[in-house]
Amino acid sequence: MEELEGSQDLIVPTSPSDGLADAWTADETLRAQLTQERSENDIPHEEFSLYQSCFEESLEQPDEVWSLELHGVNSARLYHFIKHYSEENTSYWYVIVAREIEDEEQIEILDAFPTKDPNFVDQYRRGEQEIGALEARSVNRLIH
Repeated sequence: MEELEGSQDLIVPTSPSDGLADAWTADETLRAQLTQERSENDIPHEEFSLYQSCFEESLEQPDEVWSLELHGVNSARLYHFIKHYSEENTSYWYVIVAREIEDEEQIEILDAFPTKDPNFVDQYRRGEQEIGALEARSVNRLIH
């Protein structure tokens, strides 16, 4: 497997249109909207590194994969990989957000994070379900 690249910790600016930066892409806008919907009682950002061991398994053996076609200048397909973990006293999901790049057999990781909020996970169940209860197949894409 190739070395994984991409942001593991997404920091979303509070003002997407300050006049100094380039315009946000559709996928950046979608991620910002979803991040704002995160519950105050969810896993704190400071604890995300404690869940880093879930990254590879969630990417290679997700419970669900959803794809969403974005429309815009450089439209791309977004992928949401979702893996549910249930331990003795806790239940949480690990979500990976990726996008298709020029080579349709490769994806770029945009964000990855844990959450214990089922309503927040539902926000990533958008578009077409490619892997899940209805379909179980392996993900064969090269990761960047």
